[in-house]
Amino acid sequence: MFRTAASQRRWEQFKAELDQQTSRHPDMRIQIQLLQPPNGAEELTALDAHYVIDGSSFVRTFPNLPLLPNAESILPQGSDNTIDGLCDRLGAFAIEQLADNWQVVCFTAHLDDVSGLTTGRFQRVAEDGLWLSFTTDYRIYFICDALRKLFHTLSGQAWQTTEVTLTNIGECTLRFEYGD
Repeated sequence: MFRTAASQRRWEQFKAELDQQTSRHPDMRIQIQLLQPPNGAEELTALDAHYVIDGSSFVRTFPNLPLLPNAESILPQGSDNTIDGLCDRLGAFAIEQLADNWQVVCFTAHLDDVSGLTTGRFQRVAEDGLWLSFTTDYRIYFICDALRKLFHTLSGQAWQTTEVTLTNIGECTLRFEYGD
């Protein structure tokens, strides 16, 4: 299914992790989405595994690396790959998913070389500090991966985890964790 042995191994490892989670959380819901370029090519571009545990939504994205040239058509379109441009894309995703019913939104991405786990949570405008979960998708993986590559180019280091917090008035805060 995947082009590289490392990607295939990571998918097999994830399936084993899901089996463990479903035995501990029998009410866990799982949805697998295969992403293919809209030009009709049958080659898998990426696979999204959406799952919900105790009301919290998680998405693990497995891109079929290296991405084929025609795969670019599924990637998030928008402003350039600057920090501001990538934050704008995350803000656009939040508006698409939540309309204008959010005050603060937080995206978390844990990325490795062959996959990424993303989550989203938000605070409503009328609520006082209550964080609610919402579903992300492959677009958040690709936006955060572009952010990771940008920071690697700028600093020479690639982070493993990022938390991007956006406010509905346009403020963006980035936090990173680097590996050993």
